[in-house]
Amino acid sequence: MGNAVIGTDVEQVITIVSREIAPIVKLIVNQSSMKTRKVSTSGGLVTISGRVFDKNVNDFHSYDWSRTDNNIVDLDNVPETLTFDPSSMQAGVYRVRLKVTDSSGLTGESKTHIKVKVEMPVLSSTLDSDNDGIVDSLEGLGDSDGDGIPDYLDPLDQPVNILPILDKQVMQSRPGLSILLGDFAFSGERGSATTSETDISNFGELAAGISALDRNFEKKSDIVDFVIEGIDQQGDQASIVIPLSQPIPADAVYRKFLANRGWVTMLSGNGYLIETALSVNGVCPEINSNNYTAGLIQGNNCLKLTLIDGGEYDGDGISNGRIADPGVIAVEKTVVTTPPVSGGNTPDSTTSGGGGVINIWFLFLLFELWLVVIMSVNHMINRRVFYED
Repeated sequence: MGNAVIGTDVEQVITIVSREIAPIVKLIVNQSSMKTRKVSTSGGLVTISGRVFDKNVNDFHSYDWSRTDNNIVDLDNVPETLTFDPSSMQAGVYRVRLKVTDSSGLTGESKTHIKVKVEMPVLSSTLDSDNDGIVDSLEGLGDSDGDGIPDYLDPLDQPVNILPILDKQVMQSRPGLSILLGDFAFSGERGSATTSETDISNFGELAAGISALDRNFEKKSDIVDFVIEGIDQQGDQASIVIPLSQPIPADAVYRKFLANRGWVTMLSGNGYLIETALSVNGVCPEINSNNYTAGLIQGNNCLKLTLIDGGEYDGDGISNGRIADPGVIAVEKTVVTTPPVSGGNTPDSTTSGGGGVINIWFLFLLFELWLVVIMSVNHMINRRVFYED
């Protein structure tokens, strides 16, 4: 099933609390009763439902959809849902955001992207694209597990804590959690939890002055882009195993993209962990294995990240029961400098106009040579005047 072990355990935890705990919010998108975030302009009304999970069972909730894309116009009068007609909308990606406030003033937030399409693929009645034994036309264009991958491309027997990357490899979290395509991977329609700097630039809602390019680092893996959902309480940890397409090189770091900061190096500490292991017969150790070692160990090809909801490296920037993580294995680029021409110790100065390197000692030698030439010419003129006299 790829380069990560699939767990079979199922957990269900029921917790009763007396203190106030912030609600967890999840967004569910349906078009004509079909669960999907890829909707057709001709497919009928789209309804987005805000599901609230609140351990304080007596709380009531208010719903704020105001940060949703202005092109999505709500047609219903139900606080918990947003219904719109995509028939007159342009094809493209649209942002949906919901903020829920409970009766004690605590809030929960969630966001998602919806892709509006004019033409949808016609599915074959003989082809089985995901090799799960069911032909594409029977599985359909829906997304029953909500991971961002259409059912006809998403194997039926794959649990929600498993998500494909590339070459039949899969990432894994613990049972009870769900892994979804990140916003960039979903919007770029790559069919797996990978993305590119171009997708980040196009769909990233970047802060002013933030670039999607990581100019000083060289990527050594695919850029993975995923979301972990189902975190029991805001601010909790969650771990994920990511199989790598090539072994970790020397001096590697894990680079994270944050919309308000750009590319940053993720460090272990304060609840964050970066661990690695070596796969056996192409299979990574299961997520609770003791085979994982702290750090990016050269030659290993299985990456385990422990992340924090709402922590400094959470891509959505808020504690909301979900963690967003666009990231990549990378090494810092080597800066090559030109040694001084005269053998001195003064560093070179690089010009901004032509790309050449001008050495200050070389300029000084040119000046001295110029003085010698001038003095020689003056001396010859003086000798000529003397003999003529």
